[in-house]
Amino acid sequence: MQDSLPLRQLYLHPAVSRRRRTQASSVLKADQGKEIAAVSDLAIFLLAFPSFMAAILVAVNYINDELKGQWI
Repeated sequence: MQDSLPLRQLYLHPAVSRRRRTQASSVLKADQGKEIAAVSDLAIFLLAFPSFMAAILVAVNYINDELKGQWI
């Protein structure tokens, strides 16, 4: 996000051409898209993690019941 601060200042500067404003705007939108993607990846991980942990615990419990506490 630190890289986009100079682009915002550039975007607001009166001497900047319309083409450069469009380029700066598209870069800012791309940065925001990357942040949204990172947040959605984190949300997917946090939602899936308990399910994976539960599956592992069920498997370990099943193996333990089959062995009845004996070591392999």
